[in-house]
Amino acid sequence: MDSPPVVEVFLLGRSEPARLPEVHTTRDPEFPWVLLVAETEGADEAPSQDELLIFAHEQRIERVEIRLEPSEGRRIGFALRDLDEPSADHDD
Repeated sequence: MDSPPVVEVFLLGRSEPARLPEVHTTRDPEFPWVLLVAETEGADEAPSQDELLIFAHEQRIERVEIRLEPSEGRRIGFALRDLDEPSADHDD
């Protein structure tokens, strides 16, 4: 299974980007607000509510970075290695 893209939103006044699995926007020019739903680091850590939901004016968004990271799942392909002894299946 492929990994989803990593989305990070950099906001004015915050030193670290918000890492996001979800963003809600509207096309209404009269409502220029964006709801950012942030990722949590781990199940054992309980983040505060302002770390989970960020309601920001679109002018406060400096930039958005989207990238792919290698999956932790099963690798596809083959491995190459040297054998200690030649295989008995081949006549060399």
